[in-house]
Amino acid sequence: MTHAPVVPQDAAELKGAVRAHWEAEPCGTRDLPVEDRRQFFAELERERYEWEPYIHDFARFEQGRGQQVLEIGVGAGSDFINWARNGANATGIDLTDHGVGLTRERLALEGLHADVRRGDAEQLPFAADAFDMVYSWGVLHCAPDTPRAVREVHRVLRPGGKARVMIYYTYSWVGLMLWLLHCLAKGLPWKGPGWAMYHFLKSPGTKGYTRNQARELFCRIFRSQCAHAFESRRPFTHASCCQISERLPSFAMEVVSPLAGSATRTPLRSEFAYRSSEIASAFLPRFPAKRARPLPVQGT
Repeated sequence: MTHAPVVPQDAAELKGAVRAHWEAEPCGTRDLPVEDRRQFFAELERERYEWEPYIHDFARFEQGRGQQVLEIGVGAGSDFINWARNGANATGIDLTDHGVGLTRERLALEGLHADVRRGDAEQLPFAADAFDMVYSWGVLHCAPDTPRAVREVHRVLRPGGKARVMIYYTYSWVGLMLWLLHCLAKGLPWKGPGWAMYHFLKSPGTKGYTRNQARELFCRIFRSQCAHAFESRRPFTHASCCQISERLPSFAMEVVSPLAGSATRTPLRSEFAYRSSEIASAFLPRFPAKRARPLPVQGT
């Protein structure tokens, strides 16, 4: 029987392993030509938005103009450069020196200026209420302590500010494929797709979330009346996104920070459009429903 890779249980060791993974290869940079730097970054951006064309509709970079925008996990900078191009007062952090270096390099090539530094999503180096918007695409689920990272997003957002965040969905087609390959095919059918994602998807310890887990994770911290948002099946208003959304194995949501002194809770405005859940759930075995856990690990 093939054993799963050993994922460090100590949080500091796990964070080191996550950093080492992305330090070696920032997201999307594999097999791209590196000699011509402008060509490298142009190809990197082209491939990113060919594979994930829904990012533009979700991020709405043009809404960042004149706003204080923080991106958590800039990677190679493809999204971050779009915040800067669109006139945001952009700040970016990444766990890796490699990601910070690539993002600074492409800013310099385009004559743009922004604050990009190494930082930890679980300990953001910023004062409370510092940003109008916090954006993070596919990063917070890699943090060893994702709830702490979400609390940090909430802390640095100004009252009425918006967090636009994508995290992985457990019962997606990616979860299904990993379960088939690493669980069913290896005689471990009782292991769930969450276990497969944790051990075999990208950096070690990557987590997927069920609808209930995602709802609890964000609503408990942002204290928003958001239960309805996670039950929604509404696609994006844009037809192109409706057609392509079924490819995305994730939740993407916009959370509004409650206004100071507000007597009512601020609803979560969700862009929970991605319907990979309906595709995968039809083929996955039905696992017993469970309450959300703060850190989904090693099976469902």
